[in-house]
Amino acid sequence: MKRWFWDLTLNVILRMIIRKRIPSFDNDANIHALKMALKDFAELIGKFVVSDALPIFRWFDIGGNERAMKKAADDLDRYAEEWLDEHKRRKSSGQFKGGEDFMDLMLSKLRDERDCPADIINKATCLALVLAAEDTTTVTMTWILSLLLNNHDALNKLQNELEIHVGNNRLVEEIDTKNLVYLQAVIKEAMRLYPAAPLSLFMQPPM
Repeated sequence: MKRWFWDLTLNVILRMIIRKRIPSFDNDANIHALKMALKDFAELIGKFVVSDALPIFRWFDIGGNERAMKKAADDLDRYAEEWLDEHKRRKSSGQFKGGEDFMDLMLSKLRDERDCPADIINKATCLALVLAAEDTTTVTMTWILSLLLNNHDALNKLQNELEIHVGNNRLVEEIDTKNLVYLQAVIKEAMRLYPAAPLSLFMQPPM
């Protein structure tokens, strides 16, 4: 299920950011390389590196972590550059089938900015959204499913709430969420019990 959740989350966020989707079962080498770059980034960002605690060892790159980080960053930057070039070509030709996505909006917003590296900001913002969403959302949904399967009372309450407010003849829509109070409570409780660390860790200034 975790792999399916990961594919679902990645496709949802990519549809929002660049209006693309990636087939779950695709042997294309380019798609496989993108997925590996995203997974490598998620793994490396939470990995303990000796040089973080003892900076003197940074020159030795023990374990090859810094080299792996640079490779993952270069791979992701290359994909972001391809997406940006494609959006620029589509924008210059006036082809907006299906409306604008987030990267299109960023292009429009940064078009008149002369004092900042617009392309770098666009790529960095879009990549940050993709990377922040795909792993944390996958982990949270996996925990929610696991907790519900091990708590039949909560599962039954949630099913009853969905039947009352949504029914069996349509899918849940965003407008329904305000009525799904128990669903919101389930999500919050799962995030409290199993936060998507280390990606959710934050820096706190000293008192």
